[in-house]
Amino acid sequence: MAPAPFLCLIPYLMKKGLISIQENLNFYFRWMANFAFVNLLWLIFSMAGLLIGGFFPATVAMLAVVRRWILGEKVPIFQRFLSEFKSNFIKSNLYGWSLTITGIILFINYQVLISTEFNFQPWIVFCFYITLFFYVLVILNIFPVYVNFDAPWYVNIRSSLLIGVLNLHLVLGMGVLIALLIYLIFAFPVFLLFFSGSLIAYAQMWIVTHAMNKLEKRKNENILVKS
Repeated sequence: MAPAPFLCLIPYLMKKGLISIQENLNFYFRWMANFAFVNLLWLIFSMAGLLIGGFFPATVAMLAVVRRWILGEKVPIFQRFLSEFKSNFIKSNLYGWSLTITGIILFINYQVLISTEFNFQPWIVFCFYITLFFYVLVILNIFPVYVNFDAPWYVNIRSSLLIGVLNLHLVLGMGVLIALLIYLIFAFPVFLLFFSGSLIAYAQMWIVTHAMNKLEKRKNENILVKS
């Protein structure tokens, strides 16, 4: 009795299936290695600058590498990271420390606000929390915007606010993801070494890139309507 036709296909299908599984595993392991490598570079360059001068340019360099991945480009990770670190060292520190000082001032104001020695008017409290809300939006979006745009600082601040306000659901999702990653860092310290910064950077850059594409699409649609 001749074997059923489909039995002849079993070795072929098994071979194709194993190849497909192997290709998928190679793909995921390669991306895990890329995320781990750029995260290690971020930590090393941050520490090399004793955090004070290295953290912000290292963060910008990591975001620049991740942006290329999102755009579908293949880049030499170390060379690109080093180039971005050097070229953005001064400017990224100016951005970062200006925002850090602003955050310290807001924190001091908050301590005064909750002090029982003062009785502030409700509108002052309201204005403070609105300011704090806008500050958080800027903090979450400013560096991805900076990496995407070669624009003056006030334009980047405005773009960060606009992206945050128009995409609150994505910003909230980013906040939840960051909180989850912080929890994983405390629960599994090894996570800090390999994936903490790179995963947050990827999420931030994806959200900002997605938001900018939406804004650009709206802008083009408005131009078409007016014409």
